[in-house]
Amino acid sequence: KNSSYLRLHEKEFVEEPFLQQLEELGWNIVRLDTKQTPQDSDRESFSEVVLTPKLRDSLYQINPWLEEDQIDEVVKTITTLPTNSLIENNQYILELLLQNTSVSENRKTKEKHPTVRYIDFENSENNSFVAISQLKFRVLGTENHIYPDITLFINGLPIAVIECKSPKAKEPISEAIDQLLRYSTQRGEDKEGNKNLFYYNQILIATCRNQAKFGTITTHIEKHFFRWLDPYPKTVQELEHEGTAPNDQQRLIQGMLCIENLLSLIRTFTLFSVDPEGRTIKIVARYQQFRAV
Repeated sequence: KNSSYLRLHEKEFVEEPFLQQLEELGWNIVRLDTKQTPQDSDRESFSEVVLTPKLRDSLYQINPWLEEDQIDEVVKTITTLPTNSLIENNQYILELLLQNTSVSENRKTKEKHPTVRYIDFENSENNSFVAISQLKFRVLGTENHIYPDITLFINGLPIAVIECKSPKAKEPISEAIDQLLRYSTQRGEDKEGNKNLFYYNQILIATCRNQAKFGTITTHIEKHFFRWLDPYPKTVQELEHEGTAPNDQQRLIQGMLCIENLLSLIRTFTLFSVDPEGRTIKIVARYQQFRAV
């Protein structure tokens, strides 16, 4: 009973307000349930993590000179990963998003090796922004499934995963982070998540509305997940509702997930580095750094 109550409270008090605020920011919202079919999310099976029709449409929108067989080629480039390593594939994807790819020829202008962009960072209206709640993914190698609370897609690519918890849970943020680690198979257990989903991931978010923190695929403990307190370009006062100060979740959504800020974070404020132990880590700037720049 308590588990069902917390789940209902989480959906109504955390997940739904999250989706509503995203919708206000221009995201297209899709709400699904356990009875969904792959076709409900433009997929052929629950094993797929990329919304391929959305990706194809966006590629043509951004690069209107591409022809069908060239779009096939460009889709294959970003969906055929070089290794089985989460961090190496994630790094490969970010390089493709930032450095782009090319095809042999623009057949309309005869230009050789023209650049093909997966994301139009200059003209946000050329991109597709979709948020899907409770999207079903197969746990690889099993007949089981996971249902991340909210998955964010830019041009059909799953760039963020959000895990919501009721603030009445015992340790909601820690529980959300543990769930994200399970989904990305980073707890040392095989066959409990879908690692492929996180090859494209740029931001992980754990929220219980009153608290909301973000990290990356290499952030494994709560103290390295950070709050985003500045809702720029809005002010805190502009986010107030009937005299009530905005909560952590509202600030983070406005500051990180408004479309222009998110594109900027991916393009300019995300990098890979090596920590003192020699491990490759992925870093997204904190709000103070973002505002200072």
